[in-house]
Amino acid sequence: MKTNIKEIIIQADGSDCFWSPEGLIGLDELGRGDLSKLSKEFSDWGMKKELKFPNFDGFDWKSYHEKGIGLSRKLKKVVGSSVRIIYRKSPDDPKYQVDEYTEIK
Repeated sequence: MKTNIKEIIIQADGSDCFWSPEGLIGLDELGRGDLSKLSKEFSDWGMKKELKFPNFDGFDWKSYHEKGIGLSRKLKKVVGSSVRIIYRKSPDDPKYQVDEYTEIK
């Protein structure tokens, strides 16, 4: 269990959503109790995009990112100031380079 994680980047790759500078992580590695419900919410969110891959015609990127940022804020409430949370837009979004990263405060 990695309890010394200082930064998490939120970016969905299928149902995998949590990345540290070292690679993919699970919320259980934070040592913050049972986060399975929040982890499932992130997984469900990530799969919405994955189910459209590779044809994103008509995909509502705005709503997708709003949901991802909302979930990231929930996670930030759990970890507090001890872990930096960064939301990263999916490179599948044609406009991902506009505000590609959002730090969750």
